[in-house]
Amino acid sequence: MYQPGLAIGMSYFVRLATSPSTITTPVAETTGTPGNLNYIDYQIDGIPAGGYFMLGFIDVDGSGGTASTPGDYAAWFGHNGDGNPPPDANVFVSATLPVSGRFDLVLVQR
Repeated sequence: MYQPGLAIGMSYFVRLATSPSTITTPVAETTGTPGNLNYIDYQIDGIPAGGYFMLGFIDVDGSGGTASTPGDYAAWFGHNGDGNPPPDANVFVSATLPVSGRFDLVLVQR
């Protein structure tokens, strides 16, 4: 099992998509490397108006790819802790604006 400290220096992704099934081809995303053990701060610019699902993950196991895998830290915005996306879009943008916030890190157990 990975400890939160292993997330430092690994790649993170925060993605917005119109449905959970399109999260690998997001409408908008941001990437970077976390500088904190417990969360990542992010900002995504130029998001078109609409409703979205948001997924944030850190590629702790270094597998690359376009989605989280077992061993990565991941969370859907508005999740209930079971690892599944919320039933409906819950990030709403009324104009082309940046979206920013903070994701707490949760270990994916699959």
